[in-house]
Order: sequence, then structure tokens, then C-alpha cells
Amino acid sequence: MASAHADFNGGYLCLRLPRGWQVQSLRLLSRAAEKVLRAEDSFPRLELMRDCGHLFHLAGRSEKGLELLVLATEEAERLGHLTALPLTYGMKTSLLKSMGRFEAAEEAGWKGYHLAQALENQRDLVLNACNLAQTLVLRGKLDEATAFMKFLKGEQLSTLPYLQLVQTRLDIEMQLAQKTIEGGQRAVELCDKGLQLCRETDELRYHRNYFRVRRVQGLLHANEHLSLDKELWTALERRLRSFPYLRFDLKLLKLRWTAEMGDTASVSVAAEKLLQRDECSDFHRQKILSLVETVTASS
Repeated sequence: MASAHADFNGGYLCLRLPRGWQVQSLRLLSRAAEKVLRAEDSFPRLELMRDCGHLFHLAGRSEKGLELLVLATEEAERLGHLTALPLTYGMKTSLLKSMGRFEAAEEAGWKGYHLAQALENQRDLVLNACNLAQTLVLRGKLDEATAFMKFLKGEQLSTLPYLQLVQTRLDIEMQLAQKTIEGGQRAVELCDKGLQLCRETDELRYHRNYFRVRRVQGLLHANEHLSLDKELWTALERRLRSFPYLRFDLKLLKLRWTAEMGDTASVSVAAEKLLQRDECSDFHRQKILSLVETVTASS
């Protein structure tokens, strides 16, 4: 296990370096995962398998990350390592949510939340509450999400930078869910706050790019379409090349921008391409088809 830990730590450090180091990071993470899967059952093996899954997600390889997190969940349940499950479910919720698989994300979120509550693990309870609340917002269950917001306001997160990031993401999703100009403006402000938190805590590029994508969404809600030009979209897409699901989210926003800027002729062609992509979940498919139907009806 010492060798696997060394590879994992190396992969993590490479992710903190400039973009060119991502290939080396994935190489080291893959090596760590191979060694973990060959190791004998143990709690350290389970924890490292889970952490590898989470880091693969943050490195832009969500499918591989999900595969490892599913294995870690099954193994923890089989061996009775209940204390490992809340954090594993929290990571799984975050990953599934990023892939647009909101129903599965909610299921994992509730499991993690209830387990953390039963085990009286406050850190994991807050993490699962944040991730679950975001999922509820994205599923349109705003009343349930608001209840979690009230719970989280009483928590002390100042000493936990990562949880501050997760809570900021929740605040952004709540503002975007309002679908108002004011909500969009507030979301942009919160994204700037999130980017500043990333700079202060030296967080991984995944988190910074998440805030960049949501900032664009906030600008669209705030009717700031003219601040988004083709050069900006191209630059952002290039920046997100290593993160296919974030890049897909950006392409969905670009599709909306294209429609609202009046270029209806390009919408159907762009929509068809998006529908063919592996990242397109059932939720995404419904959104794309609804937008195309609206554009077609109004043209």
C-alpha cells in the first residue's frame, strides 16, 4: 500500500501544477488505482480506493472515478466499514451530480446524510448536506433544499476551506434557480467569491473551472449576453478541454446563448451534435429538445 500511496500523492501534486502536468497526474493515479485493486481487503485500501475515485473526477475522468467509488461503496458495505461510507457517498453524490445524473445523486446524497447523522460525524454531515441540497435544487425541489440551507447557516465552516467552496456552490445554484436578473447578478458575485477562495486555498483547477462555467450561466440570467462573445466561448472551451462534463455544461449554455442572440439557424445543428455526445444524460437531452422546440415554434 505504501507504493500506491506514493503514486496517489504524486498524482495529487501534479494536479496542482500547470495544465501540462495533467497527463503525468493521470498516469500516476492509474498506477495507484491498479495497485489498490490488487491489494488485500483493509480499511486503508478502502480509503485510498475512494480517494482515487474522487481525484479521478477532479482530474476530468469522471467515469473512472465513478467506477472506483462504486467499488469502494460496495466494499465498505460488505466489510462493515460504516465510518467510511458517509464521505464515500458524499463524493459519489458530487460526481453523479456533475454528470447530470441527478436522481442517482440524490439517492446517494440521502444515504450519506443519514449515515453521517447516525454516526454523529459533523464534517461528513455538512458535506453531504451541501451536495444533497445542490442536487435537490437542480431537481427543482427548492423547499427541501431551503431546509438544508437553514441547517447549514448554523454551521461553522470558516476553518474548513473545502466546505466553504461547497457551500458557495450551493449558494450559486440557489441563486440560479430563481431564474431572475437579480439572481443571475448575485450568482456572478458568488462565482467571483468562489474564484477568490480557490486562489486563497490553492484549490485544484476543477473547482476554478466550475466557478467560471457557473459565472457564464449567471451572466445569461442577468441578461449580460453582449459580454459573451465568440472569442470568450472559444477560450473557455479550450480551458475546459480536460474536463468533458464541465465543457459539455458550457456547450449547453452556449446553445442557449446562440438561441437568445437570434441565431436560430445554428441551434438545431449544434443541438444535434450535443445529443450525440457521451456526456449527454437524460436530463440534458430533455433540456436540449425543449430548447429546440421553443426555437422552432418561435421562428
